[in-house]
Amino acid sequence: MASHRTRTMLQMEAVECGAVALAIILDHHGCIVPVEELRTKCGITRDGSKAGNMIRAARDYGLDANGLRCPADELSRLPAPMILFWENNHFVVLERIGTHTVEINDPAIGPRSISRSDFEQSYSGIALTFKPGPDFKRRGHRPSLTRALLARFGEEWPTFAVVFAASLLATGPYILTPNLVGMFSDSLAVADRQKWLQLITAALVACGLASALLSWIQANHLLRLETKFSMQWSGRFMWHVLQLPISFFDHRYAGDLANRVALNDRLAGAAAMSQAWLGLVNMAIFGAVLCFYSVTLALIASAFAATNFVIFSYLQRRLADQHRRILVEQSKVAALASRGLKSVREIVASGTESAFLARVAGRHADLVGARQTMARRQLVLSLLPALMGTLASAAVLVVGGLAAMEGALTIGMLVALQGVVASFLAPVTSLVGFGNEVQAMRAEMERVNDVLHHPVITRPEDAPGVETALAGPAVALSLRGVSFRHAPEAPLVLDNISLEIPAGARVAIVGPSGSGKSTLLSLIAGLAEPTAGEILFDGQPRAAISDNRFRQRIALVDQSTVIFEGSVVENLTLWDDGISLEDVQEAARACAIDERIERLPRGYQSRLSESGSNLSGGERQRLDMARALAKRPALVLLDEATSALDQATERTVLAGLETAATTIAIAHRRESIAHCDRIIEIVDGRITSDTVRSAEPNRAAERAPATRELASA
Repeated sequence: MASHRTRTMLQMEAVECGAVALAIILDHHGCIVPVEELRTKCGITRDGSKAGNMIRAARDYGLDANGLRCPADELSRLPAPMILFWENNHFVVLERIGTHTVEINDPAIGPRSISRSDFEQSYSGIALTFKPGPDFKRRGHRPSLTRALLARFGEEWPTFAVVFAASLLATGPYILTPNLVGMFSDSLAVADRQKWLQLITAALVACGLASALLSWIQANHLLRLETKFSMQWSGRFMWHVLQLPISFFDHRYAGDLANRVALNDRLAGAAAMSQAWLGLVNMAIFGAVLCFYSVTLALIASAFAATNFVIFSYLQRRLADQHRRILVEQSKVAALASRGLKSVREIVASGTESAFLARVAGRHADLVGARQTMARRQLVLSLLPALMGTLASAAVLVVGGLAAMEGALTIGMLVALQGVVASFLAPVTSLVGFGNEVQAMRAEMERVNDVLHHPVITRPEDAPGVETALAGPAVALSLRGVSFRHAPEAPLVLDNISLEIPAGARVAIVGPSGSGKSTLLSLIAGLAEPTAGEILFDGQPRAAISDNRFRQRIALVDQSTVIFEGSVVENLTLWDDGISLEDVQEAARACAIDERIERLPRGYQSRLSESGSNLSGGERQRLDMARALAKRPALVLLDEATSALDQATERTVLAGLETAATTIAIAHRRESIAHCDRIIEIVDGRITSDTVRSAEPNRAAERAPATRELASA
């Protein structure tokens, strides 16, 4: 089987290996498709992707795609590259089958070569083959780090112009210094020129001062740029993250995203690497000076510089792949540590500290191993310029010495040439180091762009109907044929839901776990878009309502309460200056948490710890509900929001929630249902009953199908 080298692309999350593998195949055939697009095409869900979905997606792009069961020893007869099912839970790209080794491109860790025995043990017997069909079209272009950086740095070209000018001016002292040293050496050898020593010494000092000043100008401007870019890019990145749909966060961990925020600071340091590019200009100038003295010596120096670049070019892909793997391993360690710290109580209570530590240690061992491999390769590259520089100096010394003995050069000129050759090769060292940084930066840019290229939810700031929709104290809600599925090929979670809920109604939604109740509330809250149908608020679709108004007028409270480290007021207002202290206190009273707050040392200004660890579960839930009521919403959505409360407290809180706002609550307990005037049951994504409550709430609750079972659970 011939070798088919494919582009390295790494999955950003465990479930998208199939989409990334297909992206690698399409890229190999000249069709560049973003992974975000393929995630949708392949129907990526929380359970990953299916081979059938991948084949259908490939055919949509014009590839002749087929899946078949094939023994490992017959794979060499199939067209490569192909996708293989791996270890019964993963997809990899097969590049080549050799006599003793097999080359694969693994979306999890990158290209690698494994033995035939290991390959046959991991291969799960299913292969997906691809070749361009009659409808296949090349499209797109590969991501370019240069284009990406130019797009980011383009606004600051005046500052870069100053840096470029300073770099060009700095070549003057660098050229003059070796020539002055040569003149100094010749003056020592000639008696009547010794009077020039003071003048030459003064010129050398002036060159040193000029070089230091120009270097300071470059460094100062680059430092200012780095600081500015770090603040701007991190801010823009976080703002983009906050505009992403909730589905984006379903498969991404907080630790991984926090790690990507930090990558923006590293990318800001790319401004300093402009000096490495300027080194190419300096090399051209120093090369011209060498040619002026001796074409032979210029060719010798150029040969050593070219050797540096050839060896680096050979190693750069391995460096890039290793950088990508390191970033993936770093994200895995950060995500695992973050999850562990959040669930430290459960880990300690269950006595699984050793098991968790073993998992962290295993992940960290993978990271350390990847770093060691990278360090060995970087060591070779770091020693290479020094070795080539030493050999070049020796070659120049030998060739120049012979020329000096023949009278073609003076001793001073030979000394000057040594200095010029050193200056000529110095940018090579910077460029090799720059190459290391480029590979790291390319991997980092891919991880940042995975977030930045994900489409955000765009909402109008001002649109027709915005003045009437959600303007009153309560909202009328209409659901017309609403259906939802997590991916195009996934089963329906909600199927043809139609409801008319008048303003001010209090509706309870009941049903067994997994029936789609929470998904329905997420759709109403605008956290996800229906696959089919529409949801109207006061007769207006969601798209016609500005995002600010929608978020201000709708409140969602679920079981996963979130408490920040900060004051009680900050937690209840979420730093919204439009919410007054009186509104906060009124909401706290309605949720029966005001007395507990007043008992704190500084009342509403008291500090709460991270995750509210200094509060009970019921107190955290009441704070969460008070946060929702503080902004006086027109629609309140409750997803088991009182599950941590005792019955007496629950009755008090539910009575306080009887405001003018429309209320929709997912409930299982009798107390929650008793305060509602309408009970809707959902089973397997469909409405199975819709009961209007009579004057006897408890009997109405008992009549609702499945309510007796749920209330007693």
